[in-house]
Amino acid sequence: MERERELYVTGGVETIPFPASLAQDVYACTRVCRTWEPAASIVLWESVVVRTDKTFVDMTFASFCSSFRLGPDKERADAVRFLDLGSVARSWCVTRALCRRFFERLQGLRGLKWDTFCGAEIADILPRLNVSSPLLVALDIESEENFPIFKNAADVAEIASTFARLEPFVSSKRMRRILFAAIGPALRFWGSERFPPAVDMTATSLPLLECVEFGTYYEIKPDLMRKLESFQPSLRRTIQHLNLRDCNPITDATLSVLSNYPLLHCLEISSLPNITPNGITNFLRARGSELRFLNLDWVGPSPFAAIASYAQNMEHIVI
Repeated sequence: MERERELYVTGGVETIPFPASLAQDVYACTRVCRTWEPAASIVLWESVVVRTDKTFVDMTFASFCSSFRLGPDKERADAVRFLDLGSVARSWCVTRALCRRFFERLQGLRGLKWDTFCGAEIADILPRLNVSSPLLVALDIESEENFPIFKNAADVAEIASTFARLEPFVSSKRMRRILFAAIGPALRFWGSERFPPAVDMTATSLPLLECVEFGTYYEIKPDLMRKLESFQPSLRRTIQHLNLRDCNPITDATLSVLSNYPLLHCLEISSLPNITPNGITNFLRARGSELRFLNLDWVGPSPFAAIASYAQNMEHIVI
């Protein structure tokens, strides 16, 4: 017996006959869909793009609910391979606990892209990536705004380990700034224009410090120089990279003082009009044996004769 249903369309009612085998056909389709469902769900979770906090909350809730069917230790978040949190809305309202819980489930994550929508969440997630996502091979951080300052040396060490593993896939400049956004004994990079001034640096020792950067046209304040000089043990024994570009007034006398320091691997002394060819030659003669990188202005051929004689490990020269 044919069954009919009414379909309301413009201008009247049209009747569409249903075949007698409809129920059996629907049942067969249901069985096929149930067979496909696990594989289909995994595919849908492999690449996830999130642009709003509501989407993120819905995604975490769906993953949590999947554990009722998959088992207490399994969630759909385990299937995420690429997570894109770039360009998210600035009105991000997701609890830190919820973010932490979701990222702890991303054991299979290979690629992560995010914007620094909230420094608090990043402070929770970034130090744990090595453990929560051991298969991660690519990390793209779009912005450095609101990036947290890490005071825990253990967190800095974990981040350093993550970035060391991902170095070919992360912008070196951005990686350095993010990694070294620490204060106190954990400080590795001190950028005068971006990070804490000398008055905020209460530590008396910086055993992990690798680089001090005086930015372009930066005015060197006496309190900063006194602070750098006061650290024990002295920083002189650890500095290998020195950037004095545009740092006026730097003269031949400055290079003469540097001749008493340990051997440098990298020296940048461009845009320093008070430095003479003789000053550069004398420095290279005294401390050029380990120098790999040199950035300087053209002051004549004499420094290059000194490089050939006293800086034979030189790899890169920028003029």
